[in-house]
Amino acid sequence: MSGFNLAGQKLLLAIGSKYLSQAVIVVRNAGAIPFARVLPRVASLTKSLSSQLPEDHLAVVQPSDGVKLGLLEKALCRKWSIDGVLCRQSGGLTQEIWQSICSKEKIDLWMIARPSSPSGIEIANTLEALFKCLEI
Repeated sequence: MSGFNLAGQKLLLAIGSKYLSQAVIVVRNAGAIPFARVLPRVASLTKSLSSQLPEDHLAVVQPSDGVKLGLLEKALCRKWSIDGVLCRQSGGLTQEIWQSICSKEKIDLWMIARPSSPSGIEIANTLEALFKCLEI
């Protein structure tokens, strides 16, 4: 992000709270105005509030909880007039939701790529896959 001139762009950080403080700094250094949505958990809220985001730039929500998928995320983008979204390249439902919203709403989308798996180490992305790896 630091190589981009995002002056005045409103960027929604949909990356969780673990690296939110660092992401806010990078986004601001690129000239953008950061916003974030995080899960309603004590650790997430604590990290989010220490990230130097103004409270009105922070949404604490449980995504896709009993409502049409992506509806809440789309509403946040519209409310804040978001120009770009930064999310993880998960390959899952969350990635699909952000791709759909950004495509339909004409919002830039940046995805953080998954790190490659170290050679010789098995990775299980689901509980079912873990059980298969553990079979003797």
